[in-house]
Amino acid sequence: MEIEKKTIKLCGGLCTASFKADADSDIIVPDTKPDVLKIIGAAATLVIKEKYAQKGKVTLSGVVYYRIIYEGENDTMAARSIEYTAPFSHQHEIACIDDNSEFYALPVSSSVKTTVVNSRKISVHSVFDIKVSSACADEKTLVTSLDDSMPSRSKTIKCTNKVISKEEDIELSEMIDFPNNAADILAVNATVNRNDIKVVNNKIVVKGEAVLKIVYITTDNVIDEFNYNSEFSDVLDVLGIQPEMMTNVVLAVKECNVKLAENMGGEAVPLTVKIVAAAYIDAYESAEETGIYDAYSPEMNIETTYEDIGYLTLLADETKQSNVSDFLETNGAVENIFDTRAVCTVRSQNYNTEGDITIEAVVSASVIYSENGRLNTVKKDIPVTFKFDAQKGLADIQIVPYLSVSGISYAQKGERQIELKIPVMCEVLVFAKSSDKLLSDVSTENAAKIDKTNQPSLIIYFVKEGDTLWNIAKKYNVLVEDIARINGIENENVIMPGDKLIIPKKR
Repeated sequence: MEIEKKTIKLCGGLCTASFKADADSDIIVPDTKPDVLKIIGAAATLVIKEKYAQKGKVTLSGVVYYRIIYEGENDTMAARSIEYTAPFSHQHEIACIDDNSEFYALPVSSSVKTTVVNSRKISVHSVFDIKVSSACADEKTLVTSLDDSMPSRSKTIKCTNKVISKEEDIELSEMIDFPNNAADILAVNATVNRNDIKVVNNKIVVKGEAVLKIVYITTDNVIDEFNYNSEFSDVLDVLGIQPEMMTNVVLAVKECNVKLAENMGGEAVPLTVKIVAAAYIDAYESAEETGIYDAYSPEMNIETTYEDIGYLTLLADETKQSNVSDFLETNGAVENIFDTRAVCTVRSQNYNTEGDITIEAVVSASVIYSENGRLNTVKKDIPVTFKFDAQKGLADIQIVPYLSVSGISYAQKGERQIELKIPVMCEVLVFAKSSDKLLSDVSTENAAKIDKTNQPSLIIYFVKEGDTLWNIAKKYNVLVEDIARINGIENENVIMPGDKLIIPKKR
């Protein structure tokens, strides 16, 4: 007996997880800086340097970069800043992760709480939202073909597999002219926007723009802002990626280092800028696979082995934009607005059987502004909701949202109000989760020949509710076509309860 098998890859469920990780640090004010009177603002950036996958868990390690803006005690300068780095490590349980899993870990957002312990010591507590995404295709061996001696039924499944989840770095280094009257850099905000991607064999071409905003204080004790934009294009090596795959790329700044050269009295001071952006890549491959879901032998008692397989099928890929608008109330009268930041994170995602998908998210916005010649910070969480239509009545689905923020605009409204307008893009992938039992092996090693000597030459069978010609033939170890021929059945799928069938003994 000839048996043909095929090893395929199937993704029974997308391996994604979102969790929070804490980090605590004590920051000592450098001797060159004045005592702390009041914290104006704080930012924490998590850079994951190393990551490991073990059965059921991931281990992350890296560095947290802190920048603290504060008002000094008895200080003539309007504001000061402190830079500080601290080690980071975290371990998290993720059931779908295996030892050999390819995955990335994306720090989505952060919140920072500071406490002034004393005039020379600041305690910082940070919470990071981290998203983990892993490739998830498992190998399955299926029987795809049997010889003519063994009747079989097969089916074709449409599946979508996440075959790539990885991170690739894009480095941007430039020397730019910076105002020569800068006394100290107070805040640095770097973002990267994706303009276009092109997938070729084993490579992704990424085009985008880096946007750099620097808040600084001059030697004349004036707070000012410096803006710089730079377009970039880079080719990333991604083994296995192909143009026909559905590919999603999220760009995020991992590191941003700026260093002022010594002021030599010229019109501008050289500023060294190094930005490391990460491209977080997910690639999905659609395929059709055929497997046998039922088989038997009219001549032998064979041994069949079936395997439960789970798979995903892409139902929808939609993108919507929401223009979030809200007002931030300040403590005092606003003189100037220097820096605006916003990140968007998913809070919940729901599907009902009517086909409605709801993504609840929050935009965490912050603004650095000046009042009475001093810097201050105002923050606000703004809810945003996205609604999508999907197929009705699905038993089990998986939703994968991708959120991005770009092009923040602002305007002062009255003395103590700042209006923010924040475009938020939401791309959602919707997958149906299915399972089938398919034939994985057939053995004739211990198969005994079916003894038909004592069977009647003719059997009359009355069709019952739920019967098929296939099941009847399998029950009596005969061929479907033999039953159809002797009973004059032209369409084997059309039999009715109560029909009388003649079951032949032999073919």
